[in-house]
Amino acid sequence: MKILRYLSLLLVALATTAAAGNDPQAVSPREVRQEIEGILARPAIGLADLFRLVELANPDLAVARSEIQARAGRMRQAGLYPNPELSFEVEEMSVDDPSFHKQKLELSQALLIGGRRGAAVNAARAEVDQAGELELRTRRQALQRVHQWWADQIHFRELDAAFDQMLAEAERTLAIAKARFEAKAAPEAHLTRAMLEVYDLEVARQDFERERVRSTAEMKVLL
Repeated sequence: MKILRYLSLLLVALATTAAAGNDPQAVSPREVRQEIEGILARPAIGLADLFRLVELANPDLAVARSEIQARAGRMRQAGLYPNPELSFEVEEMSVDDPSFHKQKLELSQALLIGGRRGAAVNAARAEVDQAGELELRTRRQALQRVHQWWADQIHFRELDAAFDQMLAEAERTLAIAKARFEAKAAPEAHLTRAMLEVYDLEVARQDFERERVRSTAEMKVLL
């Protein structure tokens, strides 16, 4: 579809964002861009290709993956003990003898007791699970929107062909009505009716074109 070619620059621009969002295959931004360009260079792009483009370039999905990664990091941190602290102090200095003083070096380690460490890990794990559920919902919604868009394009293509056929027939009828009216073989009402049929079809086609533009805009947002 020609419309998909118009999305190529936008998709490549978003490839780095998607890769930074922890792509399932853990590929580099360069590899993501190459894969997107490879898909868009194909003579025909299918529904499976669109699904893959969503995985690679959908910004909402990239954000959801980044959130999983961030929360997983916090969960790992919650399972660790705090870093030990090293402190240095100088005390008991003498006014009479400046060279006399005592130094104190302390190493301390905080201990987590009462199940606090386990509770922190469990809470962090729950947050990771929530982020995972959000990522699944985001993917499902994005893929559903792509599937609906694909169905819309099939509908638009069929409707476009139908408009061509109906307009051709209406214009042929109008030409006949005009010729008969000029030959005084038919009343003006027949000519007016034929003109209105052409006008109504043209208005309906304009509405259809606006709907197709809106659908294109939605796909740009999705990808």
